[in-house]
Amino acid sequence: MTKARPPKPPAWALTHNRELWTHFDPIFDPSIVVDWSLARNYRVTEQMQPGDRVIFWMTGEDGGVARIGFVISLDLTTVGSWEDANGKEHKNGYAGLFFLPPFPQGTYIARSAIEETSAFQSSELGTPGVNSSTPPLRVEQDLLDVILGLAGELGESLWPSDLPRAFPDALDDPED
Repeated sequence: MTKARPPKPPAWALTHNRELWTHFDPIFDPSIVVDWSLARNYRVTEQMQPGDRVIFWMTGEDGGVARIGFVISLDLTTVGSWEDANGKEHKNGYAGLFFLPPFPQGTYIARSAIEETSAFQSSELGTPGVNSSTPPLRVEQDLLDVILGLAGELGESLWPSDLPRAFPDALDDPED
């Protein structure tokens, strides 16, 4: 008997350990489109799709939500692994392109602002041991609502409904 997989969540969290992945500073890097490696699992191959909401989560006690945006594209990568700042090799099979604009003026939503909420404590992000090699995590609606409420105080982000305006060709079928 196979275990039933949970339905697709309202959003995904990409995780980032700033001590291991030093080439990208999610708070201060001005890039709005981010290329990120992903695990090869059912969440990426069967559930995550262009247009899905994404939060960019920095791990650690001083971590939190550094960016909010959405998936532009997902591709099987020919690069079988990547090396972190400590020289450790991490396997991956997919790469994603994400629209993840930074919050204004180097701000972010600190973990401490949400960690006491029941939404965080019952989430995959609230699970001890979440690190940069964790696959995309599920973000359920209750936690997404908390994050969006705090993000609204920092500035507006684009969401999938704004995708055609931001990237007119992003979701076009290449077969057309």
